[in-house]
Amino acid sequence: MISLTHDTSAHKLNKVKVGDEITDEYQSQGKVVKINKNIINDLREYMFHLDSRQIIYILSKAM
Repeated sequence: MISLTHDTSAHKLNKVKVGDEITDEYQSQGKVVKINKNIINDLREYMFHLDSRQIIYILSKAM
């Protein structure tokens, strides 16, 4: 299980793939079924859609 927080590096976020089990600091957890990645100015937006019908959303600085 991969643990994600608001401090998780962009490098680690890019390694998450469909089928991985992830959890966040707010106890959202499940298998990733879809990943949306967007770049907005100097920020990277990650949305991990889980099989538990939850979404983990992380906005991080592009480095």
